[in-house]
Amino acid sequence: MDETKMKNLWANKQLYTLKLPELKQFLKSVGLPMNGETETVTKRVAMWLDVKYLDLFVLQDGVKTTPHELKPAQLRKIVAQLGMDPTGDKDELHFSLIEHLKKKNAGSSSSGGDGESADSPGDAPGIVVAKQILEMQTDYPAVLSASGINITTDSSIATMRKAYLKLSLLIHPDKLQSIFPDATKAFQCLVNAYERLSQPELFLEDEDDEKVAKKKTVMRSNDGCHRTRLFCPRCNAEWGTMDSGVADYDYNFMMMGLKTYNCAGCLFDFGCMTAIHKCPMCRKGFEYHPSDFHRKIFCSNDKCKKTFGFFVFNISDRLEKEYRQEIRKKQEKQLKEKEQLQERERRAKSRQKGSMGATGKDKLFTLNLLDECPRCGEEVESSAELRETHLAECTDKKKIAAYAKKLKEEQDLAEKKSKAREAQEEAQNVSSWDYLGAKTADMWLLTEKQIKLMCQNYKIDDTGSKDELIARLVRHRNDLDSRRMITQGGEEGSSSGAPTKKKRKLNVEDLPTNMESLSVPQLKAFCASNGIVTKEGTKAGIIKQIEKIVHGDQPFLRLTGGKEKPVE
Repeated sequence: MDETKMKNLWANKQLYTLKLPELKQFLKSVGLPMNGETETVTKRVAMWLDVKYLDLFVLQDGVKTTPHELKPAQLRKIVAQLGMDPTGDKDELHFSLIEHLKKKNAGSSSSGGDGESADSPGDAPGIVVAKQILEMQTDYPAVLSASGINITTDSSIATMRKAYLKLSLLIHPDKLQSIFPDATKAFQCLVNAYERLSQPELFLEDEDDEKVAKKKTVMRSNDGCHRTRLFCPRCNAEWGTMDSGVADYDYNFMMMGLKTYNCAGCLFDFGCMTAIHKCPMCRKGFEYHPSDFHRKIFCSNDKCKKTFGFFVFNISDRLEKEYRQEIRKKQEKQLKEKEQLQERERRAKSRQKGSMGATGKDKLFTLNLLDECPRCGEEVESSAELRETHLAECTDKKKIAAYAKKLKEEQDLAEKKSKAREAQEEAQNVSSWDYLGAKTADMWLLTEKQIKLMCQNYKIDDTGSKDELIARLVRHRNDLDSRRMITQGGEEGSSSGAPTKKKRKLNVEDLPTNMESLSVPQLKAFCASNGIVTKEGTKAGIIKQIEKIVHGDQPFLRLTGGKEKPVE
């Protein structure tokens, strides 16, 4: 069939006059499927002509692409982003997308338009917000306020994070890239604004060192500060009352995210990230982050909006020194336990050949290895015959759907608790490292995720293993020559020309509590934090190298099998 003749029939809406063989022959010539009845094939031909002669296209990774060139997954994604039903076969999805593009194209041409393509209309969800963010990218509070939540420099970290998450869901590149080419740039502006407001201390490298050191050492006052009330997230009992055996200074440790405590009523272990916080003015709940402890924040409740800070209780030097030693040991213990857990999970996943399907669960149920029916959740007697009979008769769609919904809710609740617990551990680990002085030598106590985030904040390469990332951070912080940053790596690799501190000798007090219990990656991370280039790849070799640096050529004692053995 001649394409010119086909175009004329399409323009006059007379494609229905063609016979099925002619339509299939045309589809074959343009590389489209030929299956289906006459109505389906005619519709497919009409869609192809619509796309070609109405210039209908979408943006895929910044490149103009016709709907027929999209893969099924890409097609469903774009259809869903445009607010249409992503279910159905390929023909149905093509029809929905092409009809949408035709309407947008007709609307823009009839109204005079502003030059926008049909697949990136100015009124699409998220595009208006993304354009606003690009216009005010250096006004960080205004960027986050585009979420509809009023953000200032005094807003709490939790409120900032809520605004950031709300905007990221709206303008994320995965959602807008196909219809707005500058989506990635807008999202980067959003991330930069959130980091600048929530972690301003990471962007003070251009300020005078004396000012930075003064900010870190001068004790703040308690003017306008309150001892806010905290409650257990499980039983809602108040924490820190006189009968709970908690000292006043424990409020500092709790609010700084350094420790978790047990509820006096239900013994539930929780910290500041999972506790329920009440505003001292309106007694309503508000979200809290450890970074807020040394700031004054606004109450997030619309009817209150009052400013308050958090009280700092005095603690003796002796108690503080003891606690610093305790917290360092606890950090080491948590790091070891976390790595061991991750290794066990990795081995367990490697042993699993695949996820347990419905058939596999049915088999476990018949073998009496599951208490409840995997379909409806009913408990059945342990007889194999009764269980097989129950499975054969278990076809009630309402019960099956209700049980599936129940399992989904339980899974979502477990994931929510897991994320809250992980956020609590992450915040506690970072707060502990900062409380110990934020030393480069202790950077190995941080997790790989936290190290990568630090690299991103410093705008340096965040690829590689943990020890490589730490070594990169050591060189970068050495170049910054900040007095609050302790350099362990000497002058090698310095490009700033600024004077560096004298290389500090590694002492016994700086060593981990038990080096033998550390893994090789942990030992390498410790060496990188202290500017030691590892020459050995085994645990024994690395430990021997560290001991030689600490003790020199003098013989020292190592415990081996319960006996003291001199080592040269």
